Amino acid sequence: MRRLAPPSGRRGQILAGVMMIVMILLIIVPAMVSWVTQDNKASVKDRKSTTAFNIAEAGLDRAYWKLKSSTSTWADARAGLPLAGYAFDQAYTDVSGGVYRVSITSGPLADQVTVISEGRDLLGQEKRAVQALYTNMTIPGAIISGAGNNSSRSSIA
Repeated sequence: MRRLAPPSGRRGQILAGVMMIVMILLIIVPAMVSWVTQDNKASVKDRKSTTAFNIAEAGLDRAYWKLKSSTSTWADARAGLPLAGYAFDQAYTDVSGGVYRVSITSGPLADQVTVISEGRDLLGQEKRAVQALYTNMTIPGAIISGAGNNSSRSSIA
């Protein structure tokens, strides 16, 4: 049998096309791998940062609970007396995912208390701190009404 040869002007066109596709893939694939790797690292860092922030907020909740526990606790904190466990001297592990420390100090104004909470993820790679100012306010009466209050009494004799 005799083989038919392609016309001489078309020899190598398929090879040139395949080579062009391979060259494009050699450029795009490493760039895509690098992009996915960087995106993965950023996602993990963001997750750890969010975890540390949420744990720090749990510290604020603990400090708020402590300040509300009694009027003497509030008075001591406002006077600047250190509260045991709330001067960055104890690490709390009651929240899963990490640890936190809390500091309760007086000020900046005379009737305010400053709370700083620092949270760390389990591996200790990410730290976040939050700060809150608390003021003890009393409500002057049982009912506060901006539009007024109308009450009437009637007696039956």
